[in-house]
Amino acid sequence: MPRAVTISNMAFRALWIINVILGILDAFTGVGDTQTWINVHMLVGILLVALLWFIGIAEGLQARNVLFPIVTFLVGLLIPIIGVAQTVPADGTAAQYILRGLHILLIIGAIAIAEIATARYKRAQKATQAAA
Repeated sequence: MPRAVTISNMAFRALWIINVILGILDAFTGVGDTQTWINVHMLVGILLVALLWFIGIAEGLQARNVLFPIVTFLVGLLIPIIGVAQTVPADGTAAQYILRGLHILLIIGAIAIAEIATARYKRAQKATQAAA
């Protein structure tokens, strides 16, 4: 399981960077077919949420803590909800920009949460091994 968490964290980092680039391409440029960028962005986002949930659950099982997995679940749930909601007021209103900003803050929070959860997992694993 430790190797799976490490690999998941590395995959999360790489996919996070890719998705930020895709989000920028979608939001600020007119390069190529924008619907294709949006679809790829959403697919990578689904993978990110799945990895975030896996890392959060692994941390919760190792540290025997329920709070952090709940936080990872809620953040992972809010990211696609806000992401889809930002396409609804597509007329350039303030609501669209607020939703975009919230979506960006959530995904920045997600990378921080994934890093913290991985570190907590490794710390709890070392403590368990030291106690055995």
